[in-house]
Amino acid sequence: MRRRALMALSTVPLLSLAGCVAPQQVRGYERVYQAHQLSDQQLAQLQARLRAEGLAEARVARDTVGRAQLLGRYASEEQVETAFVLAQALLGPTAVSPFYPTDIAERRWEREAALALQAHAQARQRQAPPSRRRALLIGINQFLDDRHLRPLQGEDDARRVQQYLARAGYETTALLGPEATRGAIESAIAAVGRALGSDDELFIYVSSHGALPLPGPAGGDDRRMSIVAYDSGDAMGPRSRDAAEYLLRLQRSSVRDSLLQDLAQRPSRQTRALIDTCYSGEMLQSLRQEPLPAGLAEQREGIALQPWAATARAQRSRYTLLTATSPGELALGPPPREGSFESPLRSGRRLRGSFFTQLLFECLEQRQGLLQEAFADAERLTAQLARQVSAGRLTQTPRLLSTMARGQDRL
Repeated sequence: MRRRALMALSTVPLLSLAGCVAPQQVRGYERVYQAHQLSDQQLAQLQARLRAEGLAEARVARDTVGRAQLLGRYASEEQVETAFVLAQALLGPTAVSPFYPTDIAERRWEREAALALQAHAQARQRQAPPSRRRALLIGINQFLDDRHLRPLQGEDDARRVQQYLARAGYETTALLGPEATRGAIESAIAAVGRALGSDDELFIYVSSHGALPLPGPAGGDDRRMSIVAYDSGDAMGPRSRDAAEYLLRLQRSSVRDSLLQDLAQRPSRQTRALIDTCYSGEMLQSLRQEPLPAGLAEQREGIALQPWAATARAQRSRYTLLTATSPGELALGPPPREGSFESPLRSGRRLRGSFFTQLLFECLEQRQGLLQEAFADAERLTAQLARQVSAGRLTQTPRLLSTMARGQDRL
């Protein structure tokens, strides 16, 4: 029965749910390291574009394999991100060295870390209120910038998650469709962070487009992605003149994943986060390697302990992070007109939304809420569907990181 249900989908046209900046739009996304032959004219063109964007002290040079490397002085990490967006748009991602400039006047992570420590100290001074279960859910189907951002089924996914969490006793804050503007998302993240108590449980869910990842301060394969809001991109004002200007506008109008990471790191009894966007696997790829607390094990080989779980060493801190993809992959689902696919677990049941989210919560019901066991089932089924609907051309491998032992992570 399961095989028949899956095979029935093999003829369905493919939709990449969250590929707002898909590889075909930015050449050379594949992460390979090879010699490059950038011309002096290409480097001069990039240098001129950087100056046109107000980065007067930014410089460009070739690295040891011929890629463009960003050097010079920058006022902030926001300026560095601007430089990387322009370089990747003009030259291609693999033609740009991921090594982060070192001369930055103000580092955002230092500023945000100081604020987080201050908030933590203030929270410890307050009397802890009764424990509550809180959830922040973000899902978008249609975007204001419908010229560049294709529709998806983020609202359908978020509603499925909301229904499940409501039965589990969660108080949900849901931003769906037009409600999920950049300002509203950032305000909701801040509000949930202020209300979150150290004895509370937190669940974060996002289903939207994911912007093309940018190199991060750690260098190497450290990558940062942004989450596209309802009003991101060319939603307001005149259209962008070219691809570089559009990618820059999209980056500036999206929500930084670090805001959600900061929320997930706040003291709580237990925090879970599920990010169903293209490139969401970068959240696990980009962060520094650390050993897990004693007695706990990584759920997938090669996944590092991330800033999402940076405070997991603290007593009673328990974290589970799930992403719909591995690095560089698109998050897939049925085509918009079809909108649904048959459940491989229950004959005749139609699931409306993305492959991974819908399969995960289908498996959660089968597994009586055991999250890691349900993830293992959904991971396998998602990978099968991705191969079948793309005739083997695409892969989608969800990832999981947990500081909890298998069998104890019950949602």
